[in-house]
Amino acid sequence: MSDFNTGDSACQNVRKDTPIYEKTSALLAQGRIKDCILFLSNEESANPEVSQKVRMADSTYNLLLQYFLDGVEDESRSDQLNDIKNLLLDAASVADRSHLIPVSDRTYYAESRLASYRPTSLSSLLSRFREVAAMLMLQESAEEVDPKLRNERDTLLSTIFNYVWTLGIGDREELRILRDVVLGNSEGVEVVSVQILSALYLALNEWYDREKFLTLLSIYESTVDERIAARTLTLIILVMAQYGNRISSDRKIMERLQGLRDSLVSYRRLREIIRVLVRTRDTDRISRIMQTELMPNMLKMGPDMLNRLKEASRQTGLDALEENPEWEEMMEKSGMAEKLRELTEIQMEGGDVLMFAFSNLKGFPFFRYVPNWFIPFFLNHGALAQSQLPSYIKEQPGFKLMMGDESAICDSDKYSLMLSMSSIPEAQRSAMFSQLPANIDKNEFSEAMGSIPKSSRPEFDLEAEKFAKNLYRFFKLFPKRNEFFDPFEKPLDFVSLPAIGELMREEEIIALIANFYFRRGYHTEAIPMFKMLIKAQGGDHHLWEHLGYSLEKTGDIKGALEAYMKAELFNPGSRWLLRRIGEVYRALGNLAMAEDYLQRAFGETEEAEELTLLADILREQGKIEDAKRLLYKIDYLHPGNLELNREIARIEAESGNFEKALDRVRPLTRGNASDEDLRLEGDILFLMRRFSEAAESYRHTIHPDQKRREWKGEILRNFERLENLGGRRDEMLLLLESLL
Repeated sequence: MSDFNTGDSACQNVRKDTPIYEKTSALLAQGRIKDCILFLSNEESANPEVSQKVRMADSTYNLLLQYFLDGVEDESRSDQLNDIKNLLLDAASVADRSHLIPVSDRTYYAESRLASYRPTSLSSLLSRFREVAAMLMLQESAEEVDPKLRNERDTLLSTIFNYVWTLGIGDREELRILRDVVLGNSEGVEVVSVQILSALYLALNEWYDREKFLTLLSIYESTVDERIAARTLTLIILVMAQYGNRISSDRKIMERLQGLRDSLVSYRRLREIIRVLVRTRDTDRISRIMQTELMPNMLKMGPDMLNRLKEASRQTGLDALEENPEWEEMMEKSGMAEKLRELTEIQMEGGDVLMFAFSNLKGFPFFRYVPNWFIPFFLNHGALAQSQLPSYIKEQPGFKLMMGDESAICDSDKYSLMLSMSSIPEAQRSAMFSQLPANIDKNEFSEAMGSIPKSSRPEFDLEAEKFAKNLYRFFKLFPKRNEFFDPFEKPLDFVSLPAIGELMREEEIIALIANFYFRRGYHTEAIPMFKMLIKAQGGDHHLWEHLGYSLEKTGDIKGALEAYMKAELFNPGSRWLLRRIGEVYRALGNLAMAEDYLQRAFGETEEAEELTLLADILREQGKIEDAKRLLYKIDYLHPGNLELNREIARIEAESGNFEKALDRVRPLTRGNASDEDLRLEGDILFLMRRFSEAAESYRHTIHPDQKRREWKGEILRNFERLENLGGRRDEMLLLLESLL
């Protein structure tokens, strides 16, 4: 079975210290099961857990070989082989993990070492937590909370999380206890149930463990709590994406997963979680727009304009910023208006517009510890006790909506908000809250926060969205995030998920995600989606056009041309399509075909941009006079175009009409001229042999911080073109010497 794949190569790429697992994987990939058994027997003879798994695999494999030699037909032989291989991989995981625990400085192994010194069991930890939680509930109702008891509760939460996170591979008894706790979800321990799920996932993120994955499946299959179901199914999908081949090769697990395919409820839930996980691709894009484009431009506007923009945004939303005539033109010129419209569209579609703001609020000591990134939000957490927020703030409608279950703000961000508020002086905090309205409409608040009101959205969907945000923040912002496999690093390959991948291949789902990727400019991700749709639907010209455009944007020019040509068969008169084909032919160097298609696309156009493109194609083919006529036509139709003057200057120079070229470039070099225009003027003067004037033009392009080689290189960059027009290199070199 040389094609056997362990399926967790992504995780192995993160860890470089798993020699036993890597050797085991390599032997199994070559079909050398006997050699693998011998290797593990020699390597780990002193580890009882490893030895037991190896002996079991050896015994089963010997029986399989004997039946094979006896000629016994066995339809389950392939499944048995996969079971043996998975058992050996489990043994290798246990072996490497046991080696790493004493020596590794990574957080997971540091916590594993601490766990080994704790005298308490999981059952005793859970029992004590129930006692403390019950006492705290009584104290809170009497408004007399003992800080020590609250701190013990918080410590127990972290201890239980770390216990579960570092639980050994295949510990069925402990996992049974955890499953019962989550499914029981009794009053006072809901927070533990949520922590257990997150800890189980982080354990699986580190090492694949069949029993832990089965525990997640059992919890999802049995829970009646929508929020628990949302979190569990999200984690199941992430585990399947990370360990797809390990899970696919496990017959019993695949039979369990079949139940997800056969359930209409699970089908709807799967679609929602896939949608949420796919949309996380937008989060980095939003943060990038905010950090590198919007914020720098806003800071350049000055304090007064910035304050006015903030006020308008707070009162009427992002859409209204471009409607005020005082700054509409300024924002359009700076490009901010376009970016604000883009952000507004992303926000209305449920994009995570809060990531950028809250990413700067994760520096509190609270976020140094892994469990705190996953703990559900509650106001009486010990980390928030010192904030001592006045009761009027806690009763403020906007505050209650932000911190309540209805809010789309994830738990991690709620803690960030509370911790940041606790660091603000009381006077400023009161002034800030005094600006909020006494009453606030829930729907308006939800829209402002980029979410759909809870009343119109299932609880499962809202919880899945918030949990995905929580996970995303941990894997992107945790100080030691590089120690973990990041499930959001690459797009979710949802059609390859074990068992449910085929279910997700429905054309409607693929079309929705393909269009999402396309609209957002994720063309690499869009290409396979469009190919699947084309295979399923045949020759729809829109699909071929979308595929061609995505291929063009990713640099596959030949593939783009092929797709565009197929689209032309069904839509031969499309002006957009003819132009794209012309552009692609130009990129491939076929200028004659490019000219033909662009002429057909533009017809009798009077658009300056289209005529300029045609002129460029003509000039590249050496049709200088034809190109010149087009440029002068543009000049007649659209006078005063400075960019056009530059083009006419160049083409007149190429025609030997240096005086006309100089007349066109001179208006560009007066005042605040660009280096490009000054060099063009210098080139023309050089060709006219007016060397002193040429030197003066070139001199203005030299900046104080430039090295000699740099500015000389800029001037000489296009000298081959000047040589073709009669310029002499020896004279240019002398001219450059005069500039020193």
